[in-house]
Amino acid sequence: MIFEKLMSSAQRYNVSLEALAVLGTKLRADSEQLTIAPSLAPLIDRVVEALGFSPAELAALPDQQRRAVAAMIRSFLRQAAEMLEQPEQAPGWSYHDAVILQSQGRA
Repeated sequence: MIFEKLMSSAQRYNVSLEALAVLGTKLRADSEQLTIAPSLAPLIDRVVEALGFSPAELAALPDQQRRAVAAMIRSFLRQAAEMLEQPEQAPGWSYHDAVILQSQGRA
């Protein structure tokens, strides 16, 4: 019973995790003029719209603000991955990952 409950919870939370990653991808791609795979772009747009953000709203946001939010999302996800990969790390903010540091700086 506990296994099924854990698996169900992991799958439920993964939806939020992936939605956050999609939003960050869209903001980063738009602000840095990155190309999203043509087969993936419409799916990303649909998820972003399902999150409540219209293409017009995102397009109206200044690049600096898009980059800041994308950087914050990227940092959140990298910090979470680092916790999973290095549970022995002491509490506190002591990251050495260049992406985390750069993303925090940009945010």
